[in-house]
Amino acid sequence: MSITGGSFDSNQGRNGAGIFFNQASSPTVTLNGVQITSNSASNHGGGVYLASGTVVMDGVTISNNSAAIGGGGIRNGANLTLLNSTVADNNGGSSSGGAIRNYAILLLDNTILQGNYGDFATFLGGGIYNDGTLTMQNNSIIDGTSAVVSINARHGGGLYADGGIVTISDSQIINNVADKDGGGIRIRSAATLNATGLVLDNNVANDDGGGLANEGVFTFTNGTIRNNQAADRGGGVDSATSASNAINFSCIVGNSAANTQAVYSAASNFNARDNWWGAATGAASGDVNNNVTVTPFVATNCADATAMGSSAMVAAATSSTIMTRTIEMASLPYETIFDESGGWSRTGSWVRESVGGRDSGGWVVDATIRNTISILEMPMPVDLGNSPNARVRYWQRGDLSSNDTLVLEILTERATTWAILDQQSNFSSDWTLREIDLSAYRGQIIRLRWRLMTVGDVPVGQNSIDYAIEDLQVSSRRN
Repeated sequence: MSITGGSFDSNQGRNGAGIFFNQASSPTVTLNGVQITSNSASNHGGGVYLASGTVVMDGVTISNNSAAIGGGGIRNGANLTLLNSTVADNNGGSSSGGAIRNYAILLLDNTILQGNYGDFATFLGGGIYNDGTLTMQNNSIIDGTSAVVSINARHGGGLYADGGIVTISDSQIINNVADKDGGGIRIRSAATLNATGLVLDNNVANDDGGGLANEGVFTFTNGTIRNNQAADRGGGVDSATSASNAINFSCIVGNSAANTQAVYSAASNFNARDNWWGAATGAASGDVNNNVTVTPFVATNCADATAMGSSAMVAAATSSTIMTRTIEMASLPYETIFDESGGWSRTGSWVRESVGGRDSGGWVVDATIRNTISILEMPMPVDLGNSPNARVRYWQRGDLSSNDTLVLEILTERATTWAILDQQSNFSSDWTLREIDLSAYRGQIIRLRWRLMTVGDVPVGQNSIDYAIEDLQVSSRRN
């Protein structure tokens, strides 16, 4: 079923005042350009209540809805994908999830959650309450800025992870306020967070963990933690545990708290190595407590992680000597046969393995995992120089459906967003050579990444199995 355009507004009900959906066996439901506004539920899901099934929302606006108990915008128990959408100014009531209360599978892609909230005396997760599987990618934002309230939630002003797995890449959680812990994010003991290229900026906690308060397991890589505030401990991060937790290759600057400005850990051996702390001498007195390990540290200012998921960390230092760690830049020709991982960053289901029909290893992404965005990004920028014939060439094979979109994206040195260079759908072939012209980027420094998006069910009569690439070249050769 597909709905394009139209609105659901000013309705009242118990659950899902705007839309209620409960059909586990139905085909994928798709909403395009729909407005869901000013609905009110006496229980859950002011705008939308999804009990089961698979739902894709593209270009949808969900705003000014309210629920008495939770999920002001959406209460999700389905496999939900939000693309290019806005969820704003929703009131989740007394329990949790100002914008979204998620118990199942939720994917946010290029989607903004702004100004969502609940009763700050009791509420959990001003933007999202998660007890399922949550993925945020591709410039998705949780922004707490609101014209209605000054506090978004009691705990987890932006995101409250009560359980499950949260994966965030190239996204922002900004301007959120918690009356207690976790201005930006609160992670409970049963939850896991894996963040790459995440910006935590200008969040406030009236107790601990201005940017992030942790009781579970988390990794934070190639991101930014800046200008967050806590009334007590950990202006940037407050962590109750240290095992398996790490902040690496990130910018940690401008945070403030009464007790430990940047990173506070209640447990020993917290890994905060290889970060930029705002000065060539590393973390200043009061930035961390004694349980946090900060050496080696980055000694030269790092790039702002808002633009690129991989910050340019250019030099690391031990406590006694500076060890230059200049990020490599490739010139033409750049070639790899993927015989080892080689620093490539990945999210989703990309793995490096031997692939049939080729001489060496390759990168393979599993397309049987639905409603997932998987990204594979090259490890270094490439200087195209003055070549008028620059091009990217690689071998590919795969078996994808019409509901799968494979995109090759490019990011130039001064750009803030990735641009589409090549796009394929319903691709099914044994090994073939793919070649894309880069002459339009002459004289520029570029990065490339492959992004596979698997949306909804596989259409009848089609397959969606995997996709692989091998033997990559960026060169000026015409052959």
